[in-house]
Amino acid sequence: MTTAWMDRHDRHERFCSMKAVTGSVFLAGVMTLPCTAPAAAARCPGMTTPEIQACQRAAGQRTEAMLDRYVMAAEQRLRQSSDPRHTLAQFRQAQDRWKQYRAMECRAMFAAWSGGTIRGSMELQCSQTLTESRIRDIWQLWLTYPDTTPPTLPRPIFPAQE
Repeated sequence: MTTAWMDRHDRHERFCSMKAVTGSVFLAGVMTLPCTAPAAAARCPGMTTPEIQACQRAAGQRTEAMLDRYVMAAEQRLRQSSDPRHTLAQFRQAQDRWKQYRAMECRAMFAAWSGGTIRGSMELQCSQTLTESRIRDIWQLWLTYPDTTPPTLPRPIFPAQE
């Protein structure tokens, strides 16, 4: 075998190998696109950033109202505890701190995406996700019982879970 043929063969092998790797990476990237797209796209299928954000704001207002409902139910249950004054004070303090955490976390999300128009949507989605999580936590911790007693309010269900 000649050296020129071996050089061509080696270059061809490297090219084919690189092509296979590039194709695999591309295919893997394409396959994960639906998984990495924000959930907001499914909930708010607008065509423009303002339309999407208006939809996200409306969804956020509905979720915030749901949070208020679950917080009020938890407070009502805590009023029946053995030390309602102390327990309510701690619960309310925890809720206030959670709201501070949510605000700071979502401001950080806004800052992380500050180079693009998606930053507002990412901040709104952050708030939505954390609020839904808080509602689930309140339901699990404060509105359910360890025995067969039915929960004070139904298990929270959100649009993406339906």
